Amino acid sequence: MFDPREFVVLSRTLAVSTAYHAEARSRSSLGRAYYGLFLAVRAAVCTAAKKSVDDNIGHGDLTNLLFKTRQDPLIALGAVLNDLYEARRRADYKLDPGAPWAKRVADPKYAELRVKQAEDALRKLPQLDLTPVIGKF
Repeated sequence: MFDPREFVVLSRTLAVSTAYHAEARSRSSLGRAYYGLFLAVRAAVCTAAKKSVDDNIGHGDLTNLLFKTRQDPLIALGAVLNDLYEARRRADYKLDPGAPWAKRVADPKYAELRVKQAEDALRKLPQLDLTPVIGKF
């Protein structure tokens, strides 16, 4: 089975590489950082609930479940997911994302900051009590 954390590893590589155009690297990095974290969190929740790790929990559904727990560590994880989702959405779907997003999605340094958020969240994930989201999806 694929380990979604590898997307975050790839995300860092894309952000710091000089092999491709800076904006293409940044935009691609943002997408991989988001999906790596999203899929890892979804897999952790599904594993804790003894469901298939490919269970169909949507992007907004997962973030909303985390926010509704009213538990600071899970709310913080939801906030990181939400921030990465918005950056990924702008990077993937908008050729001209408008101010201030145009500068952000074009800047590999911004992508590096978002990758760090994903890496930090992944490090904390094994210690999180996911019980409050079990059975809510």
